[in-house]
Amino acid sequence: MGRAGIRDHYAFASEVIGVPVSSLAALWPEEAVAVQNALAEHVVLAALQAEVAA
Repeated sequence: MGRAGIRDHYAFASEVIGVPVSSLAALWPEEAVAVQNALAEHVVLAALQAEVAA
């Protein structure tokens, strides 16, 4: 997440799954997949924005 520019990993995960997150390792598999998918979407959108800005 740090490489994607997300500084607060727990806040990002909390926003994605809708509950407070204090440990990424403690996420249920379904929650972890949701966070991974949201991260992938974030990375793609950031890349598109950078491409448009260039």
